[in-house]
Amino acid sequence: MTHDPTPARRDPDDAAIAGMADVVTVRRNVTNWYQNATFVYPLLAAVVTGVAGLLLDSFELKGFSLFLFAVTVAMLPIVYMTWVATPTAVVFTRDAAVTLHRGREMKRIPWSRVRAVTMHDTLGNVRWKIVDDEGDHLTIDKDIEDPESLVEEARRLAGLAGGA
Repeated sequence: MTHDPTPARRDPDDAAIAGMADVVTVRRNVTNWYQNATFVYPLLAAVVTGVAGLLLDSFELKGFSLFLFAVTVAMLPIVYMTWVATPTAVVFTRDAAVTLHRGREMKRIPWSRVRAVTMHDTLGNVRWKIVDDEGDHLTIDKDIEDPESLVEEARRLAGLAGGA
């Protein structure tokens, strides 16, 4: 088992994982909600143009800064909806692959129902899907710790041959 919760790290995922039986491995999402580019870039641009507008006493820069702040605020609901649909941990037990978001179980696929583990590359954004016999899937994103070895572990636990 690769999960080793330390006293310094207490989060809702730890409590959920502690309640699971036969945990084989746990991998965390290494990102946070505020690292979403649709939120961060307009915010940074708003701050930079706002400071420049104040220093140069430019009405245009101040106005553009206000527009960028409005874009940032408008993006907050989208960032929130995206974040709550993002796994903060992927847990493999002897029986199933499970994704969690801050302690809430999002999806569970028993290994006995897994028919494939596939890789999808969309413009350099690589994701893997653990697909069950009904076509449902669990996604392993590049933001999960060491996704490649996790995919190999998934294939092993599901009894599938290596390769995508």
